[in-house]
Amino acid sequence: MKKVLIFLVFVVLLATQFLWVTMLPPGVSHDEIEYSLSSKTYALFGEDLSGTPFPLSLLQTGTLGEISPIAPLLLSPLWMIFPLSHETVRIPYVILTCIISGLVGYFAYLLFKKKSVAYLAAILFLINPWAYFLSHFAVETSFALFFYLLGIILLLRVHGYKLLFAFLAFVLGFFSYHGAKLLFLPIILICLVYRMQQKKEEKAPLHDEITFAIAMVLFLCIYALENLLISSSIITGRADDIIFLNSELLTKYVNEFRTQSILSPFSSLFINKGTESLRLMAQNYFVVISPLHLFITGDPRAVLSYHYHGLFYWYECVFIVFAIFSLARKNRITFFSLLALILIVPLPSAVSAQSEAIITRSFMLLPLLIVLCAYGMFVFYKLMPKAVYKKAFAVILIGIMSFGYFNFLYFYFFRLPILGQENFYTSQRALAKYVSFETAQGFPVIVIDDSPREVYLETIFYSDPQKKTSLLTKQKEEFLKGNYTIDSATFTNVCPQKAAPTVTYIVSTTRKSCLSKAKASYYIFDRADSGHIYKVINGNLCRGVEMMPWKNNHTFSDFAIEQMDEVTFCDRWLITSEQHEEPENPLK
Repeated sequence: MKKVLIFLVFVVLLATQFLWVTMLPPGVSHDEIEYSLSSKTYALFGEDLSGTPFPLSLLQTGTLGEISPIAPLLLSPLWMIFPLSHETVRIPYVILTCIISGLVGYFAYLLFKKKSVAYLAAILFLINPWAYFLSHFAVETSFALFFYLLGIILLLRVHGYKLLFAFLAFVLGFFSYHGAKLLFLPIILICLVYRMQQKKEEKAPLHDEITFAIAMVLFLCIYALENLLISSSIITGRADDIIFLNSELLTKYVNEFRTQSILSPFSSLFINKGTESLRLMAQNYFVVISPLHLFITGDPRAVLSYHYHGLFYWYECVFIVFAIFSLARKNRITFFSLLALILIVPLPSAVSAQSEAIITRSFMLLPLLIVLCAYGMFVFYKLMPKAVYKKAFAVILIGIMSFGYFNFLYFYFFRLPILGQENFYTSQRALAKYVSFETAQGFPVIVIDDSPREVYLETIFYSDPQKKTSLLTKQKEEFLKGNYTIDSATFTNVCPQKAAPTVTYIVSTTRKSCLSKAKASYYIFDRADSGHIYKVINGNLCRGVEMMPWKNNHTFSDFAIEQMDEVTFCDRWLITSEQHEEPENPLK
């Protein structure tokens, strides 16, 4: 009976991972577009979106953010069989998250040798807000998490020649995500020390561990040498992403702080690039481990933020703390190993000069805190002196967990699509639909945006599958030259001096001075506050459609944008300029 209940729980939780996955989140971010379309171009041409073939793309690429190739490569066979679209792009990631939940459970079992802890860890992972975000975020992080977890499990579990599989898993994790590269050697060394401590108690030889460590160091040396031989390698191109290598950023802070100080011979001692590097890294590090972000507000980076919900549930903090004290008393080896891992996994976030991001850069913190929480719940349950207390605790805990999860699902599906519309660049999805209506009738369209390449790629992504393939194939050379055109639409960051009466202009709110005197026909807007994101000039749609200066009563059907006819689209995604204020663009 117990096994049947556990099976049913997993069936229900796995099913909830696929809720509205074809519709929500309501848009696809620029990073997701880069990975998704690169996966498609790997399927079509054997190269990424910048035209760089594999395996060269492991070391060099011209894609936005110089993306890692593993995720697009592994998914590329899917897009040879199934259409790549908003409805399908996240399904592989949901499936991968379900698999990762099993790895998290097995990792917990290896550490604590308790099946109950393993089942609980897998369940906690499936209901976790951080894990849910990753399952619906079509970038590389989930693949790095999968391969590193698999590598850790194999390293702790297998012996002899089978360690080659652990080596392969770690290498794939290394190439899956640039942020994972910083964790490669520290994670392996900590796991090897843990494994050696286990063997020390058994008085077993350490040949496998020493060989594995040497192999990993040799791999890193070869990788570093290859990057030195390539002048425009990914490592060289992203050097400024590291705080202590970003001379421009550090110089700015040093000059600013010295200017704001009273003249003193000690200024150069206390205000220099070294002290500022340490300050910025410490700031980023403590952002990651802040209970405020982990349990209350979520990731501080706008495009990754839940705004009003933590990455863990607040009650889990109690069990994590309880587990730490319990392990420190009962199992010192596991305690120090987990503590070391928890302390080093925020490093990619800490050294980043780009932005404070937890969900992606500190991805390995997720399974570590999950297994601690599961162990804390298990020990707390076992400490109950009587069976009746244990049952009461289990009932209360299940009730709290169930309410927390369903509350999160309500937040994710009913509030976040509106509050976080522009986290997912949903206005650019609406823009793509608008452009398709105009160009279908042969009207010339000029889209003016600070990031024309990304808007152009968003429009390609939301094209129908056949047209998407045609555009990626026929306009490949023009795209690589920086010419962004689709039918009669042009995407640019250059603003004309005057609006031509026969051309439809779509101007981003980031370009408020562009064609500012031209009257807007209507706006593409933010559903959270009806603030406009794009201004449409000389629009040819919506004639005879009555529009309002705001929208309310949002429905799920509002996000079935590709299926809308012209009248429905005008009614749900365009507003007039009457009584309209223009707040700052949430994209910025």
